[in-house]
Amino acid sequence: MRRRVFRAAVLIHALVLIGWAASLETARARSVTVRLEVVQHDPRDLLRGDYIRLGYKIADIPSSAFATSPAGVRPGARVYVALAPRGEVWEVAAASLSEEKLRLASGQRLIVGTFQRQGREGVHVFYGIEHYYVREGKGTPPRGKMEAEVALTADGTPLLTRLFVNGRPYP
Repeated sequence: MRRRVFRAAVLIHALVLIGWAASLETARARSVTVRLEVVQHDPRDLLRGDYIRLGYKIADIPSSAFATSPAGVRPGARVYVALAPRGEVWEVAAASLSEEKLRLASGQRLIVGTFQRQGREGVHVFYGIEHYYVREGKGTPPRGKMEAEVALTADGTPLLTRLFVNGRPYP
């Protein structure tokens, strides 16, 4: 009896993990891929290992991009951002605090982030793709123009897939 309960518990845990991984892979496979321009930050953390902390140009959204003023919004609120292609990278076309008020034009894609803080010039948004973990000893990429390849699901969830430095995949 004890063995059956133990086996059932192990099987349930394994199925949950496999289901979770399968759902993430399915979401990534059905996603649209875009490239975002990256502003590089310090890559070191003794407890987490080597990673690159990324800042995105699309994280700082000017107040003029919002249909209604973002004044008075509390940190943690969802921000819906329309991205439009500008050459090889995608940039902010419009933003809203309500998905219903954001109208996507032809060729635009939705990305959803979290309101962090408001400054003089606009709003800073956190997308959840600001850390990119790399193999030990590879945490410092070469200097150059950095871009991130991001898969966007239908509901606007971003999934960081890889980095490019000067047009070449890193690491």
